[in-house]
Amino acid sequence: MSATPSSPQRSFQFGLFELDSSAGELRKQGRRVKLQDQPLQVLEQLLRRPGALVTREELQKALWPADTFVEFDQGLNTAIKKIRLALGDSADNPRFVETVPRKGYRFIAPVDSPVPLAKKLGTSPIWPVVLFIVAIDIGLGFWLLHPAQTLETTPSPVPLTSYPGDEVSPTFSPDGNHVAFAWNSSETMRQGSFDIFVKLIGGGDPVRLTHDAADEFSPAWSPDGRYIAFLRTLSPATSGVFVIPAIGGAERKLAEIYQNDPNRGYYSYICWWPDSGWLVVPNKASPRAPSALFRLSVETGETQRLTSPPQESSGDWDPAVSPDGRALAFRRSIAENAGDLYLLEIGKTIPSGTTPTPLTSGAESPVWVPDGRAIVFCSGNTHTPSLWKLTLTSPGWRPGERERLTFAGEGIQSPAISRHGRLAYGQIAIDVDIWRNCIR
Repeated sequence: MSATPSSPQRSFQFGLFELDSSAGELRKQGRRVKLQDQPLQVLEQLLRRPGALVTREELQKALWPADTFVEFDQGLNTAIKKIRLALGDSADNPRFVETVPRKGYRFIAPVDSPVPLAKKLGTSPIWPVVLFIVAIDIGLGFWLLHPAQTLETTPSPVPLTSYPGDEVSPTFSPDGNHVAFAWNSSETMRQGSFDIFVKLIGGGDPVRLTHDAADEFSPAWSPDGRYIAFLRTLSPATSGVFVIPAIGGAERKLAEIYQNDPNRGYYSYICWWPDSGWLVVPNKASPRAPSALFRLSVETGETQRLTSPPQESSGDWDPAVSPDGRALAFRRSIAENAGDLYLLEIGKTIPSGTTPTPLTSGAESPVWVPDGRAIVFCSGNTHTPSLWKLTLTSPGWRPGERERLTFAGEGIQSPAISRHGRLAYGQIAIDVDIWRNCIR
């Protein structure tokens, strides 16, 4: 019998995996992963309610007879272990299935409808040698906060993009209805240059704003909605700061800065001041000097120094100005791929020589929640960072509780939050496989 619109969903895509419950199969990049019927049924129950707690009692009622309590308790524990084994997951540091002690389980990774493998990874042939294949899938997770919700509410993220190539560094329009991002739009991953695109949330194809052959990255939408600022690679050591009308048109170069981070496509390096008259950008006195943060006037090109990092550091990056313009959060990197978040309090005049306040260690990419009472950021291993929230007490901007936002899973990069509480983020998944073929 064919499915109808009211039929329950039978296929689920998450990361590199797809569960086809109608066929009773779990697949990883199109290849079947061995998993018995009972663990498959448990996994399906969790996938039907991503981000939500599924209690042990609910699983027992759905999958076990009422008179099999002992068998259920042992059977569920075994099923969860087999699910984690099949997914390469860990109970101590979960990417997919999180245990809620004495209550149940929660599926914490984003869940989507399946995307055809040929469209997602292209149609490159398998080489007739033994080799490693690294598959990197980057997209934008999306979460809509209703007015009555807060960041403590457990949401169900939905995908915003799933195009071939890499989509990174989202930024919201002021009304929260559009997202600009950088996309290399290549069928072959890591090939082709990044350009800036704008997409309407909820439908429509992305609109390309920039067309230069060089990489364009780190888009930032102005608070008044008129412009999108971005960086363009000019040389191995320098980038240009540009603005372009959000509806498209002629771009304008504001400045040239030293910017040579090899991972520049995956971070948000610039941000706007709340009055839309200034940008905050990183720059250096020389290619080998640490990066400091500066205010850059959109009208005149005037610059004002904001931070003075230690000479032994790689500098200050990832600026984020609070909604009221009274504080600047940023990442200070003492060593490559290691950074801490700091906060610089800003009064009516730009501070000179002020020592910033440490907020939290091992973190990057801070963004402010709309009320300015917390910062959302990324923290974790290089390839598997998670999303976190840090509350700030007032007055004094003292750091408070730090908690992980488990709904986002791992591999999170470049979060963005709109004025109305919409959250977008990039997600990267890395999978390494070994292929064998005969050489004659």
